[in-house]
Amino acid sequence: MRKMVRVVILVLTRVFMFFFIHLSTQDGSVSWAISIRDFPSGFVFGAGSSAYKIEGAAAEDGRTPSIWDAFTQAGKMKDKSTGDIAADQYHKYKEDVKLMYERGLDAYKFSISWSRLIHGMMPGIPDFYYI
Repeated sequence: MRKMVRVVILVLTRVFMFFFIHLSTQDGSVSWAISIRDFPSGFVFGAGSSAYKIEGAAAEDGRTPSIWDAFTQAGKMKDKSTGDIAADQYHKYKEDVKLMYERGLDAYKFSISWSRLIHGMMPGIPDFYYI
């Protein structure tokens, strides 16, 4: 049942994307595009990220293994990927901020890996229980 729901969602998403792309064409027939002017004044455009998914630098500057590290290192991900490098924002954050600025974003929500800030308080017990 869950697989069927996922397939239906995937199909509906693709149909919507095709419809949106079709309506967005600039060939003179039908044109519909979203502009900043379509939003109320004061509306904030931004981006967001999640530490494990983008941060990388898994063993640098005092970062200790997190629960996600333990999970992915055990090979539980279908493609065997880990967050050891990820999008490497730890090293590329200046480039990322520049790209956000160039695209006119007003805000950026990000997280920092808790295991970079709080280190093994009690061996064998994950640190997040102490937060």
